[in-house]
Amino acid sequence: RWAAPEVLTGGPPSEAGDVWSFGVTCWEIFANGAEPYASLSNAQVALALRAGYRLDRPRGCPLELWELILQCWSEDPSVRPTFTSIAETL
Repeated sequence: RWAAPEVLTGGPPSEAGDVWSFGVTCWEIFANGAEPYASLSNAQVALALRAGYRLDRPRGCPLELWELILQCWSEDPSVRPTFTSIAETL
């Protein structure tokens, strides 16, 4: 639920994968601790992510932070922000 699509399909751990997980954790905070993809099984989550599905913006999540979260969830790991750039943005 928190792992990046490339990690779910057997890819090695990486900073880009951790950035994805950070985005999910940010979503979880603004969703008041709701479980990400609560209605899906783990296998369904992996398929949905590969098909481009992303969680909806939680109520109360500032637009600027939402845009950062979406960048964390970029399909291409090479275009996800680094933690350094995330820290600068925040």
